[in-house]
Amino acid sequence: MPPRRLEGPFVLASLAVLGLACLRGLLMAFAQFRGPGFRAVVTDVDGTLMPFGTNAKLSKKNRQALQTARDRGLEVCVATGRIPGPWYDELRAQVPLGPGVFANGALVLEAGPTGAPKILAAATLPASAVATVLQCTSGGRFRGLRVSVLAATIWEGSLRYLELAPEGPTWATDLIRSAGEPEMVLRPSLGELEEVFKFVVFTCPQDEGWAAMADVVAALRGSLAGGDATILDCGSRQCEILPPGVNKGTGVAKLLKALSLGLDSAVACGDAENDVEMLRMVGLGIAMGDAKPVAKAAAAMVVGPSTEDGVAEAVAVALAQSVVHLSYVDPLSEVDAIKFFLMRIDSLGDPIVYMVESCIFFMGAVSVWVLGTFGLAMAIMNLVSLLIFVLGNGSLWVKTSLFAPDKDMQWTQDTSKWATEDIMLGLKKRSNNPQVVAFVKKFGEVVLKDMKEDVVVEGTKDMKDDVVVEAQT
Repeated sequence: MPPRRLEGPFVLASLAVLGLACLRGLLMAFAQFRGPGFRAVVTDVDGTLMPFGTNAKLSKKNRQALQTARDRGLEVCVATGRIPGPWYDELRAQVPLGPGVFANGALVLEAGPTGAPKILAAATLPASAVATVLQCTSGGRFRGLRVSVLAATIWEGSLRYLELAPEGPTWATDLIRSAGEPEMVLRPSLGELEEVFKFVVFTCPQDEGWAAMADVVAALRGSLAGGDATILDCGSRQCEILPPGVNKGTGVAKLLKALSLGLDSAVACGDAENDVEMLRMVGLGIAMGDAKPVAKAAAAMVVGPSTEDGVAEAVAVALAQSVVHLSYVDPLSEVDAIKFFLMRIDSLGDPIVYMVESCIFFMGAVSVWVLGTFGLAMAIMNLVSLLIFVLGNGSLWVKTSLFAPDKDMQWTQDTSKWATEDIMLGLKKRSNNPQVVAFVKKFGEVVLKDMKEDVVVEGTKDMKDDVVVEAQT
């Protein structure tokens, strides 16, 4: 049948549909290669990045993960209750850090090459709140029982803790020193304070003569009920008095604003009560596996414990490209990356889905063109072909996809436990070609070995090119 050259609506409609297909394909391709859009990783310190009250070196995995994030262009920042000191200098020597949130949100600081850090944002306690706290803890006593009171302030040009210590150093003095914070300034009185970023009140409930923290918190909340301060209950040994409306969440919001980033562009890691607001407000809040229940409830997901490199796992989520839909992807060694793709071939599923969807758009555009050029009969035949294509692919995805972990494959974040059987299980669900299975089985067995030198695996005769696998421990 000769073509009917119809100009006008049919041609314009087909061009419009084809244009939409091309636009969608470009947008999806851009989305695939730009990743999920996270631009910053903000992590708590105590109980998340390192053990509480210590100045420990970062674990190798955590350090490598944070360095990888920096290399990928993400901002890496801390959000902590601490103030900068030797601990922060040592941390920055291990990983290049951007500006950070300190004093549980009261300070946003940017470390300079030398000298005092630059204050990007700061909040201080009202004079009335300072007077109330000092009155409640006068002489280092609360209702006759001992407490240790610290005030974060500017002292002689630097950010320091002043400790109310009329009876000399306390266990809190040693705690601050062991954590690598600035050397404490011991004072018999804190009446001369003018600018206070926060108070920290410590007690030692197991020792006789020390106040119960629950009583201290209740009294402070009653005395400051007018909204002059925020009381942060940190458990049986510690509480903090922050400026009104201040928490880590508000601090992180100011930090991201200073970096010209939106809240949705950040991943935050935490483990305790003071991390709750931060975990809730960012694009992805991640709690450590050993976090307190309130932090886990506030987070969007929970990773491994802090003692097992939970931060590295969280960074992997931030770095994971949209191509891969499993959290523990990067940073992996080259060998572990090969294992991952052998076990979870469906991790390449999204690009294939988008490609098929673009094909459907294209075939729809062709159908409109056929309708205008060859008539209704040919257009119906083309639409039937399109329907078969859609149903066929849909059936294939339903039968063969592994988009959700199944009961047969025991997934683990520990790459040393990834076994050949798991790899073969993933392959057999996706391929019935014995030559392919045999080749990849041999391939997988080689990369699963812990080798310190490069391993070259020659491809089968059916492969056009040699396959080179660089296996590194």
